Amino acid sequence: MKQLNWKKYIDREHWKFYAYRLRHFSTTLHLIWLPYREKYEKRKILEILKKKGELSLSELKKFHWGSVLRLLSEISDDEYRSLCSRIFKTSVEEIRTKDTIKVCFIQYVDTSWSGDDIYRLFESDKRFEVCVLVTRMRNNYKPVSELIQYFRKRRIKAYEYNQKYQTDICIYATPYDLEQKGADIRERHLNELCVLIPYAFLIGKGEEHHIESRKFIRSQCIWRYYCYTKIHEDEGRQYNVLGRLNMVYSGYPKLDIFSYIKNDDRMWNFYPDAKKRVIYAPTMVCEYSTFADSWQLLYRAARHYQDIAWIFRPHPYLGQSLAAKRLINHKEYEAYVKMWKMLPNADVQTGGDYYHTIWSSDAMIADGTSLVSNYQYTGKPLLVLCEDDTNLSEYGRKLFACQYQSGGTDYETICGFLEQIVVKGMDPKREERMRFFSDNLDYIKKNGRTASRFIVEDICGLLERV
Repeated sequence: MKQLNWKKYIDREHWKFYAYRLRHFSTTLHLIWLPYREKYEKRKILEILKKKGELSLSELKKFHWGSVLRLLSEISDDEYRSLCSRIFKTSVEEIRTKDTIKVCFIQYVDTSWSGDDIYRLFESDKRFEVCVLVTRMRNNYKPVSELIQYFRKRRIKAYEYNQKYQTDICIYATPYDLEQKGADIRERHLNELCVLIPYAFLIGKGEEHHIESRKFIRSQCIWRYYCYTKIHEDEGRQYNVLGRLNMVYSGYPKLDIFSYIKNDDRMWNFYPDAKKRVIYAPTMVCEYSTFADSWQLLYRAARHYQDIAWIFRPHPYLGQSLAAKRLINHKEYEAYVKMWKMLPNADVQTGGDYYHTIWSSDAMIADGTSLVSNYQYTGKPLLVLCEDDTNLSEYGRKLFACQYQSGGTDYETICGFLEQIVVKGMDPKREERMRFFSDNLDYIKKNGRTASRFIVEDICGLLERV
């Protein structure tokens, strides 16, 4: 019998390919099995509740939140609220008895990270053991190893997600598209308290962008849901089944930095002679995105106004979403990005922190991105490229009303904004913007502390031994 040459088969790329296929095969099997497990657990929970009316601690450790969520369609809202309240109470009472409380952030992308200060505050308290668990997502644009290094460079303990890691409190920013088994909120055990700190300001009224609505199923098992504005808290309390139980107005942790930021404009050194600095920040394709209409016009404006320095900062998934919708293919988009890089008065940012970039700029042009809200903390003018506001939430409409607006194809208005508002400094909407900021976004003034400190103190207060 001829002896096999095993070295031929032990090829790194060869096995990486099969490992990748096997991973997705096991994920598919898990997703097929998941609804059957949830239905089985739901039936057992109903039997236990019918028999004795309560779930014991051992039962909380056995069942998952996905099975409880299935009860939404079978019991009244009041009964569901009462059940979740009892589950939260039992879990909190158990956690209070522990000498060490394990807190983990579930993350799959660096751009949604807003937990630096929250992490430090937990880390400074000896009762807590805190870390970041990095998980895969569907179509992730960065490998897990690269994201782990991102956190470790910030002196944050970060590891690849493993469902065997036992936690007491799980903090989410983006609680969807999680690929790995056990990472999704629905797959957490009932004795684990889930906290949601949304990664962005939500301005659309569509179900997929209105995280406070009943349709966003994962928000119906959140122990603590921290809202960025009073408007979002009020909407959540009105539409979310658990809204009156878990919605809290904290402010936006990601923007705490603007309470102590120091000016750093090194990212603009590529064009030191510029009179003004403008950011162009298009979002990914959605109902209020205008990039497919305006992309060539903005490049034309950047090329024309040579006395202005430009930074093109697209959403990380912009190119991917354009190709998926067959609006602009991948090669065309890459060529467009390259064109920006070749301009002497422009640079491109494709990820990472943006705080110093927007703080040191003079104006911004954007469509329906969360950056529209974030930019209000600078007090500087912004041009929103928006065709209509029918898809905006109440907060989105109020926000856009105090900004300068233009259609995605209105080159004349874009030029007018650059010439009159940016270069000449004529800003008639400034007072209106500042009033909107004071009424809706100045959470430090309203709460007397940063959002990060508010969140940590709120959680610690609920876990205090009584």
